[in-house]
Amino acid sequence: MQDRDPLWYDHAEPEEEPGLLLKAVALLFVGAVDLYGLPYRFCQALADGLVRLIVHPASRP
Repeated sequence: MQDRDPLWYDHAEPEEEPGLLLKAVALLFVGAVDLYGLPYRFCQALADGLVRLIVHPASRP
């Protein structure tokens, strides 16, 4: 069958969704990546706030 059908690998694996373990690992990975970028985003927000206070002070009537 493998010699005559060039797409034999399409029939080798059933169409199943990823299991619970794989979904959990993917979710943990995405969460870890999000937490990894959190300090950078915090520092960026802090620096933007300081620039707004120093460079563009609110005009007072």
